[in-house]
Amino acid sequence: MIYLPGPLMTLSALQQIAFKSLKTKLFSSPILAFPNFIKKLLLLTNIFGYALGAILSQLDKGYHKRVIAYDNYTPLLAKKLFDY
Repeated sequence: MIYLPGPLMTLSALQQIAFKSLKTKLFSSPILAFPNFIKKLLLLTNIFGYALGAILSQLDKGYHKRVIAYDNYTPLLAKKLFDY
């Protein structure tokens, strides 16, 4: 059982596994890679409902995708909420 600061919170077994996995990934190899501008860059974009998203990545020596940068933008949320 994991107790988080603040109000007492008990996590289920599945939540504990997810929490430990997230901690491991956050504290292991770099989340973001440094770009190598000699190699090709990959740009993945997505529009889902009311948000726009983009991921800039590159293949490493083992042909694994490494994220260089990511961003999102929600201009459509304001339009949806305020109908301008």
